[in-house]
Amino acid sequence: AKKKAKGAGKREAEEAAKKAAEEEAAKAAAAAEEAKAAKANAKKELEKQKKALRKEKARLREQSARADGWVGHPGEDDVEELANSFSVQRCDEIKALYDEIEANENEDAIVAVLTGELAKLEGAKSEERKAAADAAAKRAESESKGEQKSAPWDDEDEIKLLDKACNQKFPMGTKDRWERVAEYVCEHGARPRTAKEVMTRYKAGVKPTGDDYVKFQAARDKKGSAEVKDAATERKDSFTDVEVKMNDPNAWTADQTKALAAAIEAVPKTAAAKDADRWKMIATAVPGKDAKQCFTRYKEMKEAHKAAKA
Repeated sequence: AKKKAKGAGKREAEEAAKKAAEEEAAKAAAAAEEAKAAKANAKKELEKQKKALRKEKARLREQSARADGWVGHPGEDDVEELANSFSVQRCDEIKALYDEIEANENEDAIVAVLTGELAKLEGAKSEERKAAADAAAKRAESESKGEQKSAPWDDEDEIKLLDKACNQKFPMGTKDRWERVAEYVCEHGARPRTAKEVMTRYKAGVKPTGDDYVKFQAARDKKGSAEVKDAATERKDSFTDVEVKMNDPNAWTADQTKALAAAIEAVPKTAAAKDADRWKMIATAVPGKDAKQCFTRYKEMKEAHKAAKA
């Protein structure tokens, strides 16, 4: 009887252990399924946020374009940089920026909002550069005490970055050249570098990049009024042979349109930026039109020219 009771007790113990193991396995499976569902939901939510961010970026570009060509407008590249600086965590901020621009009917106010935001962005980037430079300076101090050796220049991309910084961004004669090269390499590269490091490495053998560097120098030498004049001439020639359909076909005569194109050529952005009254100056050369009408007509001609080229 004792033997039979002992066997029954052993079976009960085994069944209890088996049941406990099954319960643990069920709990683990449920937890894994829950984690999988949570991960899928998180991914779905992230995609939703990314889609919302893309929409807000597109809306920001659209609203910024309302003042495209106006004096002081930062241009498409800077607007794109501003739009891309917003992450999904800052979607509310870009939406608020869009609302602020949309509420402004005046082009000067739109330009002011954009330049203000770009100034904040540049300030943040400057802080990042300063932090990277400080880190490089501390490392340089440690190196001077023999605590740490300079990191090797074994990254081809970093060498190319140094080459670009020295030969394109900050050529010989640039004020505080090596400090600015070091900041550039720190900002765009994977390692912090000091002014001494970049100077030593450059002098050790980084050379201008052949034909590409020659082309760069030639392009740089051509910058200035001639470039603006060429672009303006092209604009004048292209705008005047495009038929622009407007709500009121009598609003602008052919002579007024030609006068506007000629005035845009005569008063380029670079010359008028000092005065901040470019479109007022342009309007004085267009009979019967004010600055706002000239600017609106310019945008219509620009869009029509793009459509004709497409």
